[in-house]
Amino acid sequence: LNSKSELVFRGFFGYGSAYNTTQIIPQESRFYSGGTNSMRGWQSNTLGPGRLSLRDIQTENFTSGSSISLLAPGGEIISEMNAELRFDVYSYLEMALFTDVGNVWFGNTPTNLGGDRASLATFSPGNLSLGWDAGLGFRFDFSFLILRVDLAQQLHAPDVGWVLNRTNDPDRRFQLNLGIGYPF
Repeated sequence: LNSKSELVFRGFFGYGSAYNTTQIIPQESRFYSGGTNSMRGWQSNTLGPGRLSLRDIQTENFTSGSSISLLAPGGEIISEMNAELRFDVYSYLEMALFTDVGNVWFGNTPTNLGGDRASLATFSPGNLSLGWDAGLGFRFDFSFLILRVDLAQQLHAPDVGWVLNRTNDPDRRFQLNLGIGYPF
């Protein structure tokens, strides 16, 4: 925008397809969303799939291929968009206002996901709910290293809807992220 500020955008879309007989992409090859370089309102790799949350997966005893897992199952389809307004505050201190939108989904309901809510993880018209967050960040630019501190608030979570309308929810869904380098 000028010598002291910049507006930066990022879009990331992906689709993966299995070639094996199980028709499920191995967990290490799936897409994940959430964390310091992704959807900053969520902990690392905990957004989705679809309208499910990591809490849903743990309580419904979903499985991730081999055994009950505390890890998010990820997805075969991902969509993320990020925008960040960065501006100088003081010699080595920068500030950023940002927003992130996105989610991950499975292409088809995997047969190895248990529970009644497994269909909520698929890419279908009823499950296209996106996560949305916004926040404020500080960047310490030492020319050889950039340290980041981002505080993000979830605005819309696919598993619960509008987060700010949930006044009696003890989990306000804030996330503090620490990072090295610019997020994108």
